[in-house]
Amino acid sequence: MNKVEMPDGRLFVANEWHGASINTIPAHVDAVAICRNCKVIREVPSRLYRIGGTEGMNIEKLARRLRCSTCDARDADLYFGYFGGEPPPY
Repeated sequence: MNKVEMPDGRLFVANEWHGASINTIPAHVDAVAICRNCKVIREVPSRLYRIGGTEGMNIEKLARRLRCSTCDARDADLYFGYFGGEPPPY
């Protein structure tokens, strides 16, 4: 598990979802994108990755479609997990 401190001080704990497709990730799981170019960290609202056409898309392909709001790059790492200290009940 990777832990990332958000700009607002919250702690994000990423679970391992390598090679998974978006439709296998539970709806209650949070998402965070980290721009590889400028290193800005942003929470990704589920409406941005649960749209038509992404159902069978793998995480890496979806990450390449995200555009950084700071530097305009399309080069991000996309992580799925939860905010806080304890994982949510599955």
